[in-house]
Amino acid sequence: MTIKELTTVAEFEAGDRLQRRVWRIDRGSTPVPAEVLNTVSHSGGYVAGAFTCDSLVGISAALVGWDTDVRRIYLLEHILAAEYRDAGIGNALKADQRSWCRARGIDSVRWTFDPLVSRNAYIALAKLGADVLGYVPDFYGPMDDGVNLCDESDRLLVTWPLDRSHDQEQTDRSGDAEHDFHEWRPLLSIDERGRPTMHPCADDVRMTCAVPADIEAVRQQDPVLARSWRRAVRECLFGVLDSGGRIAGFTRRGQYLLTPGGKQA
Repeated sequence: MTIKELTTVAEFEAGDRLQRRVWRIDRGSTPVPAEVLNTVSHSGGYVAGAFTCDSLVGISAALVGWDTDVRRIYLLEHILAAEYRDAGIGNALKADQRSWCRARGIDSVRWTFDPLVSRNAYIALAKLGADVLGYVPDFYGPMDDGVNLCDESDRLLVTWPLDRSHDQEQTDRSGDAEHDFHEWRPLLSIDERGRPTMHPCADDVRMTCAVPADIEAVRQQDPVLARSWRRAVRECLFGVLDSGGRIAGFTRRGQYLLTPGGKQA
């Protein structure tokens, strides 16, 4: 696999076609059409592709943003699409993204992901060690592609600090080894039929919030169940963050680790 910046119209068009395949879009525009990829690239943003045997199999597009509170620039990733799961494409693009930022004096990357997609939560919070900045309900409005199936587009906004040491970057931050799960109480769990089950919790305990292993399959098989998961996870995560708590990590078991306001993991 090779990673390189996309610079030509033909490459941008290939990126548009890749997005159609990944998100199963038959008609209408892609999240970042070819002409917008061109614009992002020529305005100084990051547009890169992963290639195997000269075929484009992954793409990432990001804008350079400005944080007015701390007066620093950051990279805001809008899309990262990979043709194949578990092939290392996303990891390779993230590594290139990090190198691109460091060469330009940018020390953090931000992006959003669907909190119901467990693999994205694990990569962001456990593998990369990103920090959650907030929960945004219905960030994009309803999405009618073949993956989201008109589900509400709730998103977690995260930031990935790039100033950690190499050892810290290589550490799995899932929390499975560090945390005694007898001390964590379920706030949201999965019952025997795959449904979300809420549990009462005291305000001062550490909690877990489970999500389905494959929400995309749930959307295909049972849209009503998928919507119930959206509402339940929104209530848990948004509620904890809104009360001053934090999302401390994500486990291999598919659970968010939640701490109440003022309490550290």
